Amino acid sequence: MNRLPRSICKIAVLPFLNESEYPRGDIIFYRIFMAELNKGQEYLIVQEGDVRKIFRQMRISPKSNPNLEQLQILADRLSVDALVVGKIISMDELQGPLLTEPELAVDIQLVDASSGKIILTTYHARKGEDFRKVMHFGLVNTLTELSGNVAHEIIEIWKEKGLAKCYE
Repeated sequence: MNRLPRSICKIAVLPFLNESEYPRGDIIFYRIFMAELNKGQEYLIVQEGDVRKIFRQMRISPKSNPNLEQLQILADRLSVDALVVGKIISMDELQGPLLTEPELAVDIQLVDASSGKIILTTYHARKGEDFRKVMHFGLVNTLTELSGNVAHEIIEIWKEKGLAKCYE
C-alpha cells in the first residue's frame, strides 16, 4: 500500500463549489462531508466558522476556488496539514411515480498544505438505486442519505490510498 508523503492530522475543508442546478447542494454536501470526516475522530477538522472567517479576511468568495497562493495562506493561517477542496458536479432528486431517486456526482481533492499540490483526487458519482437492497429495505431515497454514503465512500477510498489515521 502506498503512503502519503507525510502524516496528515489537521484538515480544513474549504467551501465546495456548486455546478449543479440543485439549490444549496454545495452546503448540504459540504456539511455532511465534514461530519463524516469528523465521525471517526481520526483527524482534527477545522471548524467551518474558522474557515469562513479567513475567507472573509482574505476577501475570497466562498463561491470561487482560491488560487495556489491563497491556498497556502489559508493553510498557514489555519495551521493545517491538508485542505479539502471540491465541487458538486451534479445533484438532483428525480421524482418517480412511487419513489424519489437521488443522484449525486462530486469531484474532491485533498491538497498538501505546504506545497499546494494535489495529494488525492476523487470523482465519485452515485444514485440512490446503487444502494438498493432486497425488498426495498435500506433503499436510499434522500439526497442527505446519499450524500452521507458518498462522503463515507470517498473517505474510505482515501484511506485505502494511504490517508492514515492520525489518532489511534
